[in-house]
Amino acid sequence: MIQLDNISLSYGSREIFKNLDWHIKDGRRIGLFGPNGVGKTTLLNIMDGLMQPDSGAVIVPPAVTVGYLPQEVGDTVPGTTVLEEAMTAFREVQELERELESVREELGLVSGDNAGERKKLLHRLDAIQNELNARGYHTLKYKTEKLLLGLGFETGDLRKPLSAFSGGWRMRVALAKLLLVKPDVLLLDEPTNHLDIESIDWLEKYLQGFAGTVILVSHDQYFLDRMVDTIAELGMGRITEYAGNYSYYLVERKSRIAIHRSAYENQQRKIKDTERFIERFRYKNTKAKQVQSRIKALEKLERIPPPPSDDPAIHFKFPEPERSGKSVLELSVFSKAYGEIRVFENAGPLQISRGDKIAIIGKNGAGKSTLAR
Repeated sequence: MIQLDNISLSYGSREIFKNLDWHIKDGRRIGLFGPNGVGKTTLLNIMDGLMQPDSGAVIVPPAVTVGYLPQEVGDTVPGTTVLEEAMTAFREVQELERELESVREELGLVSGDNAGERKKLLHRLDAIQNELNARGYHTLKYKTEKLLLGLGFETGDLRKPLSAFSGGWRMRVALAKLLLVKPDVLLLDEPTNHLDIESIDWLEKYLQGFAGTVILVSHDQYFLDRMVDTIAELGMGRITEYAGNYSYYLVERKSRIAIHRSAYENQQRKIKDTERFIERFRYKNTKAKQVQSRIKALEKLERIPPPPSDDPAIHFKFPEPERSGKSVLELSVFSKAYGEIRVFENAGPLQISRGDKIAIIGKNGAGKSTLAR
């Protein structure tokens, strides 16, 4: 379906991709995986046409459509409602509707004796109406509302300004816009970052029924285990595929690295033995032919690259605090509002005791971050 051909990209002296080749087959569920900073988001941007590589090409068949969900969404026009923003997924249909109204207005202004102009406008009106019908424009609003409700919005939310919602909810609207156009290929960059548990469940069910190709970046190993059938590891500027989910990838990667390391070390031993032979007999006439033969063999040798190093581990060491009292924090009954938006109304009281392990859960916009602050 999509072919990445000899992609190379550098930022200054830092090489991101070098002669990267990748053939993405139809219907695959691929987890694009690698450490932070390796270039996963950059590669998605290149695949979506938002960035151009230094060399190489992304080959997408003309009939194939690609949809991309970035990690962060941009600002919207002030006052735009949730439904209005989601409906911008159908910009072409909206433009046709505006053109339809414009043609109708022109028809109302055409004089009765101008039959030629009237016939021309009627022909255009009919063509626009047929195109709108073919695109099912009468059902688009219903489909959009249904999708937004599936993503956790309430019916009353759809007419509220999008700016009144948290970043997590705005991300859901961006996801809805992407899903509404039904692309053949979905590029999802950390799609679960701003979703609550209910919405993640909904997204999983949607992706399980999606007939196209999915390429997603995620650090949620449980999500990857459930959603992908292939892991594409991005490292050292290249893609290595593993046919399986994330758990399979962890096991198989260790096995491949062990085989790679063994082959690399064996070749390095042979190279050193050959170099020692050359150095020892370089100036002996009786060994001249053997020396030249081994020099040429080294020059032609296809060298195995060093195996990837073990992933760096991050270690934290926090200073040991003084032992606190039994009650660490007490919060009396409280209220909190942002303008007209009331987040908490006579909530509490809350007490946290020494040794408590607490998870704060709730829908996006419920006030979890506000409570922590």
